[in-house]
Amino acid sequence: MKLLTILVLATVLLAVFVTAGEAKHIKKPHKKSSEESNESVQTSSEDSSESAEVRPPKPERPCPIFCRIPSLQDRCPPRCRPSPPPTRPPRPTTPEVTRPTRPPRPTTAEPSSPEPTTDVPSSPEPSTVEPSSPEPSTVEPSSPEPEPETTTAEPEEGTTEEVVTLNE
Repeated sequence: MKLLTILVLATVLLAVFVTAGEAKHIKKPHKKSSEESNESVQTSSEDSSESAEVRPPKPERPCPIFCRIPSLQDRCPPRCRPSPPPTRPPRPTTPEVTRPTRPPRPTTAEPSSPEPTTDVPSSPEPSTVEPSSPEPSTVEPSSPEPEPETTTAEPEEGTTEEVVTLNE
């Protein structure tokens, strides 16, 4: 008698679980007419797409604790990983910014070259400046008159001979 009761209870429970499992998968609205049953097939396909849309919000769980550790972030879900990759790309972009900065440095050195200055004295106006430049050279030898060796060693032009003559 007890065995029979246990068997009945087990089959009832099994039937309840099986029907509950089928009800979860089907989720069709119950309609009475045959025309409505055709429409229910179409709505069931729409319902399945809606249920698929409902499922993605469920995984909105907090990120696992191990995602905070940089060495274990490869195991994290993609939604938990976006913060580390943005920090890596700016590092390579910083050297690229430095590279364009390097070419202007040689450009700065080019204006300091004396070639443009040489072009200016060739014009008639700087020729007036040229006579003034020998005058300071004459002044330079006159200031070191006590030391004729220095005066004779530095200038090799005809003005040096005049200075040497004055010193003698």
